[in-house]
Amino acid sequence: MGSDPILTPFCLQARRNNCNCSTRVDVQEAQARTGACRFDSGFCSWQTRLVVAGRLDMPRKTRIFVQGLSLHVIHRGHNRSDVFQDSADCEMFLGFLRRTVGRHDVELHAYAVMTNHYHLLVTPGHADALPVAMKELNGSYTNYCNARYGRIGTVWTGRYRGLLIDDDRYWLTCLRYIEQNPVRAGIVACAAEYPWCSYVAHALGRWPSWLTPHPIYRQLGSTALERQTAYGHLCSERIPDDHLVLLRKGVRPGSDPGLTPF
Repeated sequence: MGSDPILTPFCLQARRNNCNCSTRVDVQEAQARTGACRFDSGFCSWQTRLVVAGRLDMPRKTRIFVQGLSLHVIHRGHNRSDVFQDSADCEMFLGFLRRTVGRHDVELHAYAVMTNHYHLLVTPGHADALPVAMKELNGSYTNYCNARYGRIGTVWTGRYRGLLIDDDRYWLTCLRYIEQNPVRAGIVACAAEYPWCSYVAHALGRWPSWLTPHPIYRQLGSTALERQTAYGHLCSERIPDDHLVLLRKGVRPGSDPGLTPF
């Protein structure tokens, strides 16, 4: 083409001034076109649409935030390759995770660190909390891996998936799904034998200070022992295969199969 593409921001958070995206825009041109975005740095951290010779490419899908609702977060290694090579990698990742949730108003309820991906069950305190936390977490671990293994570039595949949980039963199913992952993968016979997931907190009461019991879990019993026993019983029941398929797609089991995943 004879001219450069024009990047025009359509900001979902109009009048925000803390834009820091790596997408460079012509500020005056953008303001003239949209009349909505006002910022000084020339960068926008929110959605952009690329206009090239009259063609409009739609922006990335908006993250959904509902106050008080949890999300099931999944992120895989680049090209599904292993990103956690040994116990040192898992320890380092959990260290970054502890630091990150403490800094950014994100309650962490459960986790499972596998060889080529990880799962989190979280409740963010506000709309920006999880995106900012995930950026720090994934960036910190990428920097660590690149330094340790002499590599460059990200270790992750695209953006993380954040699947909204809008039902109590579905929340418990997600918790079981996350913490039983090592068992389904054939790594251990019992989740309590796997040191890189949070099963021992919910089933055995071994709670680290940075893991937060969710109100739905607390409803399983009036005492810690009752809750642990009830959760252990839930985990003894196998999640049906068809439910596993839906969970991986981000669709709540029992809902309309035609629904778009969260």
